[in-house]
Amino acid sequence: MYIIKKIKLAFYLLLCIIFLLSSCNSALKENSINDLEDNVANSSYINRIVCEQGDWIYYINKADRDKLYKKSLDGKTKTKLSDDMSYELNILDDWIYYINLSDKRSLYKIRIDGGNRTKLNDAFSSFINLANGYIYFISSENNSTSKSNIYKMKTDGSNKERISKNRANFLVVADSWIYYMNNSDQGRIYKMKTDGSENMKVNEHRSVFINVINDRIYYINASEGYKIYQVSIDGTGITMINHDKAENLYVYKDWIYYYSPVEEGKLFKMKYDGSSKVEICRDQVFNINVIGEMVYYVNHPKGKGIFYIRTDGSNKGIFD
Repeated sequence: MYIIKKIKLAFYLLLCIIFLLSSCNSALKENSINDLEDNVANSSYINRIVCEQGDWIYYINKADRDKLYKKSLDGKTKTKLSDDMSYELNILDDWIYYINLSDKRSLYKIRIDGGNRTKLNDAFSSFINLANGYIYFISSENNSTSKSNIYKMKTDGSNKERISKNRANFLVVADSWIYYMNNSDQGRIYKMKTDGSENMKVNEHRSVFINVINDRIYYINASEGYKIYQVSIDGTGITMINHDKAENLYVYKDWIYYYSPVEEGKLFKMKYDGSSKVEICRDQVFNINVIGEMVYYVNHPKGKGIFYIRTDGSNKGIFD
C-alpha cells in the first residue's frame, strides 16, 4: 500500500511539472506571432526590420551593418544568418525573403537556419509582398526609382513578369488586389487585380504609407500637409482622421501607429476614427514595426540598434 501511494504521488508530481512547463512555454510564446499577417506585408508598406516565427525573432541587426540575425525569444541565443546588408524582411514557411543592399538591392531568400541562400532576381527591387505563391514587388531594370514598375514572380524566382508599366511606389497586396501609389498620375492611389487587369484610380491625393485593412485604405496625404486619411477601397468616403503631420504609418489590430516629425518624432497610436490618441514614447522614432503587443523601432538619434516598447507604452528596452 505504501508503494502504491508513492507511485500515485510521483505520478501527481509529474503531472504538475508537465503543467508548469507548459504554462511557462505558453507565457514565453505569448507575444510570438505565427499568423501570416504579422510576417508578410501585413497589408501595409513598412521596412520590416523584425519578424517572429515559432521560438525565434528574425531581425536586421542595426548594430552590425544591417546584417541578418535571429534571436531566441528568451534572448539567450543569437545567431548571424547572413552577412548581407538586408532590408524589408518577410517570412513565409521556412524561408526569409529580403532585399540585399550588398548586391544592388536584388531580391534574395534564405532558410530560417541560414542555409540555401538564393538570389531571385538581378534588378533594383523594393516593396516585397508575398501572396498566393508569388512575390509581388517594384523593380527597375536600370536601377532608377523614377522608372520602377510592378512585377511578380514565383517564390523560387521563376515566371517573372511585369504586370504594370505605371511608375509605382508603396505597393500593397490585399486579397486579390494590388494597391499602390501611381507616380505616373501624381502619386494617387490606384488598384488592380494581381494579374494586372482592372487598373483603376481610387483617390485624388498624393498618397504615401498605404495600409489596407478590411475594406478601408489608410494613408498619409502628402497633398494636404501629411495628415492621415482613410478611403473605402471603392474610392468613396474619403475622410481626414486627425490633424497631425505624420510619418511611417502602420495600421494594426484596431490601432493606427505613427510618429510625428513636428513633435520630435514621438510615437503615437489612435483608433481608426482618430479617437483615443495616446503617446507611446518620446524617442525620435523611425521605422515602426508592430508584432503582437510589442512595437519595435529604430531610435533615430542613436541609430545603431533596435528598441522595443509595449503598445501601452510600458516595458521599454533595447532589443539589440
